[in-house]
Amino acid sequence: MFAVVDWMDVTVVCQGKKRKVKLKAGATIKAAIDALDANEQTIIVKLNGKVAHSKTKLKQADKVELIGIIYGG
Repeated sequence: MFAVVDWMDVTVVCQGKKRKVKLKAGATIKAAIDALDANEQTIIVKLNGKVAHSKTKLKQADKVELIGIIYGG
């Protein structure tokens, strides 16, 4: 017997580009970051307009925004 895997679509905005990412139901923001091969150490994450932690679980139709940190001297 096969296990049923539920999927969800999440909108991710990275560097001004909007993308739909298909993730397993209950996935975290980190899964979305990994799907785009982004570096978690150099971004701030917003979930539905509010700053969020990468361990936050996502829901269908959530909007994740990855904001690059600019630093230097």
